[in-house]
Amino acid sequence: MNICGPVRNFAYSKVCNNTIRDGKGYMVSSDEVYCYPTSDSSLSDITLKLVSPTDPSQGVMLHYGTFIFDNYQRDVFFTIYCDSSATTPSFKFDKEDWVISHSTYYFTMKTKHACFIDTPHPTPAPKLCTLQTSAGLIDLNKLALR
Repeated sequence: MNICGPVRNFAYSKVCNNTIRDGKGYMVSSDEVYCYPTSDSSLSDITLKLVSPTDPSQGVMLHYGTFIFDNYQRDVFFTIYCDSSATTPSFKFDKEDWVISHSTYYFTMKTKHACFIDTPHPTPAPKLCTLQTSAGLIDLNKLALR
């Protein structure tokens, strides 16, 4: 999984070669035979917002737009919390909500990259995987998991 960009050269790359190139995430079957992309290579489907508009400490929600592969829909949501002492991100699968031909996956992460950082004034133009709030800027662009 690469939160804000394509995943490349990961452990199951060979299994996933015949699916979507440069997707942001993939699921591999427990027998390591099948690969199911959870997103495409487009970055325009990423949305980022505060979980609670009134309480920034509740983290940010990152969502990939609904992705369809082999007539099956997948949605992926990450709730990402600030952990200023984390040297590496922690990543946890929380649950899957399933209805016929559609799965929604929920993950939790803790990382220093979800903490507010001071920004120079004037504030730079927003870029992918950044969120400017009244409490400061969150920049997830340095966050990549493989």
